[in-house]
Amino acid sequence: MKDFYKILGVERKASPEEIKKAYRKLAIQYHPDKNPGNDAAEAKFKELAEAFETLSRPEKREEYDAFSSGGGIGGDRRSPAGRGGWEDAGQGMSMEDILSRYSDLFGSDFGPTFHERRSAARPGHDLETELTLDFRTAALGGKVDVSIRGQVTCEACAGRGYQGTPSPCPNCGGTGRMTETTGQKGQFFTVTRPCAACNGSGQSPGSACKTCGGSGSSERTRRLSIDIPAGVEDGATLRLKGMGGAGSAGGVAGNLHVKVHVKPDPVFRREGNDIHSDLEVPVTVAVLGGKVPHRTIQGELTVTIAPGTSSGERLRLKGQGIAGGAHIARVMIQVSKELSERERQLYEELQAG
Repeated sequence: MKDFYKILGVERKASPEEIKKAYRKLAIQYHPDKNPGNDAAEAKFKELAEAFETLSRPEKREEYDAFSSGGGIGGDRRSPAGRGGWEDAGQGMSMEDILSRYSDLFGSDFGPTFHERRSAARPGHDLETELTLDFRTAALGGKVDVSIRGQVTCEACAGRGYQGTPSPCPNCGGTGRMTETTGQKGQFFTVTRPCAACNGSGQSPGSACKTCGGSGSSERTRRLSIDIPAGVEDGATLRLKGMGGAGSAGGVAGNLHVKVHVKPDPVFRREGNDIHSDLEVPVTVAVLGGKVPHRTIQGELTVTIAPGTSSGERLRLKGQGIAGGAHIARVMIQVSKELSERERQLYEELQAG
């Protein structure tokens, strides 16, 4: 069983005003608008509402105190209220319920556009595309242009959904909120909800941008330059944050997911971060030793061949692969099909022993 007094940081004899003040302070600290994307803060915010939901109502607090003083906290006793005890109190409320029900306690700290941001603004959709890269670009990385069709921010209103100074919604007076009193069995409470007439924006429908109709975005094809990380593999999907479809009414943009295909290379082959290729070595160099040129994905270099090198031997060239990997050169001894008289004579002498 949870200790609601400990959660709010107050004494068990705290007055209703002290409980309200403690909840307001902590709710503002863990408010989702101040902690975007923070799951731990959101869980704490809901837990605070759960505690306040019980302790702020005299009849619920009295029942909770009677139960908890009898050893319920930390023990195995179960409350007669709810599905399975006081752990269930208030847990049925969604985040939107909490924000609406208690907005009067902390709404002013987030400005008059709080409900506008949560109800009118909508995040953009994630977009998907596929991209085929040549082997070298996939190995070394670089910039590549792609064409994407989707929602983009309306240039006429800069994504605001209106041009100039909008007129306030006559239904809510421009606040974007409507307050109503509801309840049952003698328990009443005030609920603040987004205005249905303006969808929480606080703006008159007549002031909407003529170009986008008030959505703040429109659909068209755009060309993007994206960064390809070095070493991206065939079949990988790149997630580009904020490069997807534009949000409506100022909402955040979605993400772009790019599935990568890599074209095979006629010379190079990849294994992890190592690159493999064949190195042609003249037979005389293989026998006597010497130097031969060789091309890697990093550029042209000179490879030293030790005397007596056999065909099929693999030479490891450090740092010539992907992201610090190596280039593995397999020696392929090259024998000329057209020999001069002198070369033929020398080979015959060698063969004779």
